[in-house]
Amino acid sequence: MPVATIPPPVVMEVLYSTLERRSGKLNSAFQFASLSQDLYELYPAIKNTLEEFRNLKENWDGYGAVVIEGETIENVYTFLHGAFPFILSKLKENEIEPTPLGTIILGWANKSGMKISVEIGSSAYNYFIRRPEATIYSSPEIKISSILPEDLTTAFLSI
Repeated sequence: MPVATIPPPVVMEVLYSTLERRSGKLNSAFQFASLSQDLYELYPAIKNTLEEFRNLKENWDGYGAVVIEGETIENVYTFLHGAFPFILSKLKENEIEPTPLGTIILGWANKSGMKISVEIGSSAYNYFIRRPEATIYSSPEIKISSILPEDLTTAFLSI
């Protein structure tokens, strides 16, 4: 599967400029702020939600759920740092959920019915994309890195 590597900040600025002209989906103010600040300073609710998961104990759901490992939370940060900043801006804290299996699910949706769900664990992640025309794609497990698969990057551009 082809992958899209995340370029350095100077290249990102040019990329965002180009994407903004083509799609109208990017916000210039956010674009430049995100290049100079930690993304989590801009979105403290996301960081706070993830950090709350560190406090979950064994059986936190009352049905035998396992603890969310610190490594899993760090992997969510790695994934989000690899995602385009405007994707982080569309992630709401109520779309970040722990699972009983010790993974964390991140979700995005748009008004036209496109949905993306990414499940991140201690060593890998996978994702699910549902397009409005009912096309569904589910990925195999992918090793955690700041490199996003091309089809996931393309789907994010539609959100």
